[in-house]
Amino acid sequence: MTPLVTLFLRIASLAALLGTAHGEEAAALPRPEVIKMVNMMAEVDYGYIQDTGKWKEQLATRPDIKPDLFEMLRIALEVRKDFESVGRALAVFQLRKDLSGEELAKIIQPIIDYRNLKELTSLQRAYVYSGIQVLKYYPSSPHEDLVIAYLSSPEYTLKEAAARTAAEIGTERSLAPLRKLATDLKGTRGDQDRVYQEAMAAIAAIEKREAAPEKDPDQAK
Repeated sequence: MTPLVTLFLRIASLAALLGTAHGEEAAALPRPEVIKMVNMMAEVDYGYIQDTGKWKEQLATRPDIKPDLFEMLRIALEVRKDFESVGRALAVFQLRKDLSGEELAKIIQPIIDYRNLKELTSLQRAYVYSGIQVLKYYPSSPHEDLVIAYLSSPEYTLKEAAARTAAEIGTERSLAPLRKLATDLKGTRGDQDRVYQEAMAAIAAIEKREAAPEKDPDQAK
């Protein structure tokens, strides 16, 4: 390689580094279009606008926006410390069926950390309420353990979120804590209580799954 070629390559490499430093190669996250979609979904959920379906479909399936969503969640939790923004970001993750193990770990770590706190802030409650429901598409024993732990939470709304998630990923192990929750709530709040009804719905869903005949191995091939 001649000295001239070497010099040219060094100049090109330096130019590339400078371009990256000035943000010419990577757009700042989260991108405005993703923020807009997340806000539009929230407006739909709040009933302010009619759901056309296009926002949720993109938020649920576009692989390129996951970094934007994680950055929105980080800013909401660590910078803005705003429980509504945390809820909006996590509501989108509840739509996703393509999260990797590493991505799920990022989401549930705060839920694990908050589990043993005696009292949660409104920000922490919002995180757990929305975050635990992200697990509804990801059944596993560790995830079920987390759900079971929050079924006995002193926080009423977190019992609701845990029961709702148990309906999707719970196994026979969740039945006893769900039945205890239902019995306790029926005695104190009555059978019209919404968390009681969520617990009963979860029990019914799990019993139905547990009673379903297993697939014939020959049919599964």
